[in-house]
Amino acid sequence: MIAHTGGVRRHLATEACTKYTDTEDNRLLKTTSKNRNFEKVIMTNIINYKKIMNSASLGAIRDILLDVSKNGLPGGHHFYITFNMLDEGVETSMSLKEQYPEEMTIVIQNWYDGFLVNDEEFCITLNFGNSRETMKI
Repeated sequence: MIAHTGGVRRHLATEACTKYTDTEDNRLLKTTSKNRNFEKVIMTNIINYKKIMNSASLGAIRDILLDVSKNGLPGGHHFYITFNMLDEGVETSMSLKEQYPEEMTIVIQNWYDGFLVNDEEFCITLNFGNSRETMKI
């Protein structure tokens, strides 16, 4: 349990308290157990929570897409996937690149084929105006 008081995060029980700053580099200010004065501790191994959460989210999406590629979409589920057409590794036909030069949203729902997923990308064939288009995203 944590009590919040004036920007100071105090742990209930016998743990030391820690004060967080709003500095650009997200360094922490930490107390000493002797005098409870705050002294700056420059941490060389800062935990990058944003990167960890992004990685976890991408891993969850990858796992879901992998399951769908193997077992199909359950029930009435569908996916809207928006991606940047200019990103490295995106491969589509020239006609799709001309029609959607910057960003494209695909819907995986009723008909798709050749859905292959790996750690970095997925390939899928979708129907665009009665024309089969294979893409790598």
